[in-house]
Amino acid sequence: SGEGLSEEERIDLAIKLQQIYDAKGTEIKIAIIPDNPDYIDSVTLTPVFQVSPTLYPELFVEKNPRDGKWRYAPESVAEIDRVYARVVPRLSASLQKIVGDFGQKSFAGLKLWQMVGLLLIGVVCWLLLRGLMWVFALITRRLLPKLDKLSEVNLKLLNPVTSPLSLYLISWLLREIFIPALILPINVSKYLILVIEVVAPILG
Repeated sequence: SGEGLSEEERIDLAIKLQQIYDAKGTEIKIAIIPDNPDYIDSVTLTPVFQVSPTLYPELFVEKNPRDGKWRYAPESVAEIDRVYARVVPRLSASLQKIVGDFGQKSFAGLKLWQMVGLLLIGVVCWLLLRGLMWVFALITRRLLPKLDKLSEVNLKLLNPVTSPLSLYLISWLLREIFIPALILPINVSKYLILVIEVVAPILG
């Protein structure tokens, strides 16, 4: 419900709401919203329904008593800007500013600034991975006095320890910062996050 808001404000909030779900690959299916006219939430004992209780408990729909339709509650509408600021990193605005108006052109379902962002993130993640592995190897070597020289042999011995730690941090950065910052379409972000969650433990 967006009572008291202008048409422009309603559109802006609707776009932000969609981007909140897209950023974390949260697919919202209309079918999950209860069609029972007498539905009552078992926790609050009120006619409300949390769309994504784990990620966004503050965003919920409620049944309008006048027409029986489900709409976002006024409390949820008031929280959209705050949730958006939490979920979508400022990196997103920075990337769009760097690329400029031309970056808003779309190709194959993605905007140019998103493509540039994917490329930059790939490079940054590779550099971070190499740097983190070196740092973790150095820390581990100092914790193990017998490894007094960071030789090639010692690095191989440390890889089983440093690789999982580095990959864990990189996968966290991708899930929580980099991918949300790109505001990718849901069908892209959802599978990217799924691939990261599956592949990272295997490679580690």
